[in-house]
Amino acid sequence: MNKLIAPIAFLALCISITCAVLLFNQKQKIVFVNIETVYDEFTMKKELESKFENVANVRQQILDSLKLELTILSKSITSKNDMDKINLFQAKRQEYALKEQNFTESTSQTNEQYKNQIWKQLSQYIMQFGKKNNYKYILGFENKSSILYGDDAEDVTKELSVYVNELYKGGAK
Repeated sequence: MNKLIAPIAFLALCISITCAVLLFNQKQKIVFVNIETVYDEFTMKKELESKFENVANVRQQILDSLKLELTILSKSITSKNDMDKINLFQAKRQEYALKEQNFTESTSQTNEQYKNQIWKQLSQYIMQFGKKNNYKYILGFENKSSILYGDDAEDVTKELSVYVNELYKGGAK
């Protein structure tokens, strides 16, 4: 009977060590994503980009109309004595320059605001994704990142893209 205790104890010790190693490795799961792909495929980004383009197109139409009006007005000035037309032309040119400057500034601010909204939402979804899947770390890479190689088995880019879009639509939790 004493002869059986040592092998059984050794076997139990081996099983315990194996379980401990497996549990440790499971808790230390590190995965990576191509963050550019996740960002580009994010439905919120596509919606805000479309909205942004619509606003930019409307603004461009307004500027094009003013420019056409300036062109027509400049051609209608036949002499230096047409002071009313010259004054109107200068006022319209100033209006055009002011609108163009305002549109440029507003476009830049809106673009920055949209990017911040997208990244804030993505960050929240990525944290939820990591917690849901018990990942210790989710590393992100871009074309010029410091992750030079990752095993394809640890690439969760597709899963994350699906997850964030489902969350955005009100689905997966």
